[in-house]
Amino acid sequence: MNLGALFESVSLNDVFVSWSSDVSEPVWTRALALGDLDKDVSAESIFIGPALSNKNLETLAYLNIVKEGEEGKKELRWGIMVYERPKSSPPPDIVEASKRCDGLEGLAAFLNEFLPHLTPTPIGSYVGHLMLREKDWQIGAKAIVEDVGYRFEEGVSGISEVGITFDHEDGEFRVHMRCRAPIELGVNFSLPQFSKAGQLIVDHLFDRST
Repeated sequence: MNLGALFESVSLNDVFVSWSSDVSEPVWTRALALGDLDKDVSAESIFIGPALSNKNLETLAYLNIVKEGEEGKKELRWGIMVYERPKSSPPPDIVEASKRCDGLEGLAAFLNEFLPHLTPTPIGSYVGHLMLREKDWQIGAKAIVEDVGYRFEEGVSGISEVGITFDHEDGEFRVHMRCRAPIELGVNFSLPQFSKAGQLIVDHLFDRST
């Protein structure tokens, strides 16, 4: 995943977004048809995916929905995990799990069908990473950054935490970021709100290498 044409050398890796909603039986019933009930945990938990797509060979995604709480006060806890898809061919069990939910397209259709009707209106907690190649980006004209972190109160685009570590072996900056923003799915299972936050971080903390 990347941040678009202006940031073609910046990639988004391993993004997790979570939120809570009131219990919806139509959601639960549909999710059971797309995934599996996890019998290894005490709470009621449905795991959907991994979801793949022949139209997008760079991304795979999972969805976990957990029903928890006391009777009469139960809620649904949602979690989307978006990863970079391995280059190797997926094993048969992964292919089968993806077919069951109709791949990335089916998982996106499920979310887009029910997200607008969830109560309360979901605001997601996003956690993920940006990867910037050192040959393309720098922090300040003369700064040599090994490890630095920032915390924000009421940050722009809901950004609350940014951590930057330089990886000498791979020659790249690894930016850990956390933000709160509305849940939105874009083309190819992208996460526009998280990408927007990532663009702000790159704009304000990094310069193009010359």
